[in-house]
Formats: sequence, structure tokens, C-alpha cells
Amino acid sequence: MKTVAGAVARRYEVMVQAAATLGLRQGEAFGLAVDFVWKPTLIKADIPTTHENGFHMLRHHFASVLLERGVSIKAVADFLGHADPGFTLRTYTHLMPSSEDRMRQVIEDVWATGQSALDVP
Repeated sequence: MKTVAGAVARRYEVMVQAAATLGLRQGEAFGLAVDFVWKPTLIKADIPTTHENGFHMLRHHFASVLLERGVSIKAVADFLGHADPGFTLRTYTHLMPSSEDRMRQVIEDVWATGQSALDVP
């Protein structure tokens, strides 16, 4: 099934590959994606090209969902093109409200099985 998100993601990947061919960094490819993919898509859908509808907000949402679902900071940083995973952590840590709950649940799940710390990889 085709989705808007899938179409945008495929178009973004094409932009990243084209940018790499031209010797551009992923962040520079992001700028091309905003100008040549995201904004024209908003205009075609008759959605105002405001900050609230910007690609940057979508990027924040994307990163926060990945982190919320347990994807590592390193993997998210690599995908977003951040050279320093610490930057990604500082930027998105406030978007991970359930981290303490997930931590507690992990410990509860392990203890519920009767495993010791030595049994856990």
C-alpha cells in the first residue's frame, strides 16, 4: 500500500543518494529535500508552509518516535546525519518521557522470570 510517508521517504532517499553523488553531506541533502520535496508537497496539498507544518517538525516527530520505541541514540544520530550522538541526545532527551517507565518494566520483566543478573546477556 502506498502512503504519503512512504512516498516522502523514498523521495528523500533519492535526494540523499543524489547529494552523496555530488559530494554533499546528509544535512545538505536535507536542505534539498525541504526545498524540492516537502514544500512543494505542502503547496500541492493546500497546506500552509508554516513552521508548524515544516519538515523540521516532521523530523523531530520521526526522531522522537524512534527513540520512544527504543532505537538507540547512535542509530538515530546516524540517520539524521548528526556527527555527534551527544547532540542528538541533548536535542531529543526531553521527548523520551517514558524512559524511566521502560527501565522499570525491563527490570520487572527480568525479575518476573526468576533470572539473575548473571543470566541476562
